[in-house]
Amino acid sequence: MSVSLVVRPVTLTWANYTEKDKVVDPADNTEQAAFTAFDFDLPGGKTRAIDGEVALPDDQQLIITPVALIRKDVRKSDELLSHEQFHYDVAIVIGRVVVSKLDRLRGRSAADLDVASDQLLTLHFQVRAGLIQRRYDLETHHGRNTHYQKAWKKLMRETMARPDSTQMGGWWL
Repeated sequence: MSVSLVVRPVTLTWANYTEKDKVVDPADNTEQAAFTAFDFDLPGGKTRAIDGEVALPDDQQLIITPVALIRKDVRKSDELLSHEQFHYDVAIVIGRVVVSKLDRLRGRSAADLDVASDQLLTLHFQVRAGLIQRRYDLETHHGRNTHYQKAWKKLMRETMARPDSTQMGGWWL
């Protein structure tokens, strides 16, 4: 595979979090104890030609990093970190699908390839990840409903254990 996934770090610690006076979840505009999202970067590189089409470079990397905030007055518990890790894990399981699709992506020109890769990244990292993240927070009540928290965490463990997963409990990745 010419496109690889780089996740820095894979497992979050409280050292990855920036303390703020106020933390707001932009999905529902509610104040929260912590918030975890992710950034992704697909650094440009020289494209390659394959069968008359343009493809991403052989050494292309998709890099995922956390965007992690915690309110200054919040106790940094294992339960809260576990809830937040799920949000980051969504990026990882989606990232595995995305690199597979990017590896097969072709265009007539570098500009066509850029448009197609932007559409692919938007679909997976914004649309699909957003749907999963919102449902997770609704059902777990931002981690306060332990029954649903356990169910979602089990679903994530199962998905992480299958590197070729394209769905997580019926949700497309």
